[in-house]
Amino acid sequence: MCLALPALAQPETRERPKSQRDTSKQTAPIVLPPGREKPGSPSDEGKALFPEASGVGLARVDPAWRIMIVAIQGPDAKANADMALWKVQNVAMLQEAYLTQADAQTWRVCYGKYASGSDPIAQAELRRIREMKLGADTPFQNAILMPPDDSESPITSPFDLRAVALALPPEQARYTLAIAFYTRADLGQPTKEELAECRKLAEEAVSKLRREGDQAYFYHGPNGSQVTVGVFGEADHDPMNNPGLESAALRAVRVKYPNYLLNGMGQRRTINTTSGKRKVMVPSALVEIPK
Repeated sequence: MCLALPALAQPETRERPKSQRDTSKQTAPIVLPPGREKPGSPSDEGKALFPEASGVGLARVDPAWRIMIVAIQGPDAKANADMALWKVQNVAMLQEAYLTQADAQTWRVCYGKYASGSDPIAQAELRRIREMKLGADTPFQNAILMPPDDSESPITSPFDLRAVALALPPEQARYTLAIAFYTRADLGQPTKEELAECRKLAEEAVSKLRREGDQAYFYHGPNGSQVTVGVFGEADHDPMNNPGLESAALRAVRVKYPNYLLNGMGQRRTINTTSGKRKVMVPSALVEIPK
């Protein structure tokens, strides 16, 4: 899986963005007023609105326990995780190590897949990794066994962002535009009940956007749920060969959804400019589709 989502900075102020007051710029509000609409399930609506995405052929890898060697957080988490993975594979010679994503801000370097945390092979590998020495150091002494991620739960809806990679080749489905995130207001770890509510709100938002004609998806993580719009490939954005390239389709979606909303509200962040500090709205962000 590979989904580089934008880090959620603690908002300094929260207000409805101008685009929600002027619907010519952001035409699809995310929050559904209580009692206003009672949409069907995303799966049911998907079959009605988008028959080609019936869900046939949706699959998943069986969930597994794994050894987490290190977790990396922050706005540059993906780049730092790529570097950490290279070192684990090429310096520590754990060549079967791989990356997983925990949430919008956290990537993990992991090793192995096991049936349970008590699997004798898992326990032996954990001891080996914890005791591994690089020079005089034991850099992985805090490695732990982790249960399956939520990202390995069954894919039951064509609106689940994970389903995109099962339906389209990677060159056609590499990116999507993240426009909203639902989580606790204080950005803390949600309870089970709070997380269920966040997921419900995200799915309702996606259903509403779909009814209005947008190609919207949800992505559920352990700390909240993300809403994205559009599917874009290498012809739309190619940072390796054409860093400035953006197709007309991608630009149109950015114009329609310029801001990244937190629980339906705009966020402001402070940036440094040549004329001093100023506050700007947090923009929507192009992110990778999970594979």
